[in-house]
Amino acid sequence: MIIITGIHKSGINIVSNFLSICTKNMETTFPVCNKHNQLQNENNNQTAISINKTILKYAGGNWYNPPSEQQIITVGQRLGHSIRKFSETFRDGIVKDSLLNLTISLWEKYCNNVKTIIYCLRNPIDVALSLQYQRGLSFETALRLWYVYNIRFIKGTIQTPVIVVDFDNLVMNIEFEMHYLLT
Repeated sequence: MIIITGIHKSGINIVSNFLSICTKNMETTFPVCNKHNQLQNENNNQTAISINKTILKYAGGNWYNPPSEQQIITVGQRLGHSIRKFSETFRDGIVKDSLLNLTISLWEKYCNNVKTIIYCLRNPIDVALSLQYQRGLSFETALRLWYVYNIRFIKGTIQTPVIVVDFDNLVMNIEFEMHYLLT
């Protein structure tokens, strides 16, 4: 399983789509290679998103108001079986969700088949401006969210290899970033 995460508008979908296209062209057995498995992959991705939303909800938070790390860990002890069961039924493929920034330590603990994590990083000012425009958040609140999401991800990833994709470079030099992802 490959996990792709990052905060709002950081390139998660671009990277996911690129990997999907590349795996088709490489004639690999990776599950995103055919239309049947693409649908299955999307359904599985919705399951992962649902697990993350449930964890945040029971921890007393949501996307806009992330709960504390300790609250997430406490809820994770009760709901870790959901992640484990998901990982047992979804062996390969791509899971993408910005909430993984907050729950990544649980996924590392309970999901035994994460091969790599692709972390999409975007300039905090650009993220704040986008959140301000698209979601009506104050600039300060948006910057705080960028900080919380990024720090939680850094603290939460301990054992899984992480590939960092720079959003600005993705836009300006997509060839380089995509070559970097495939090597």
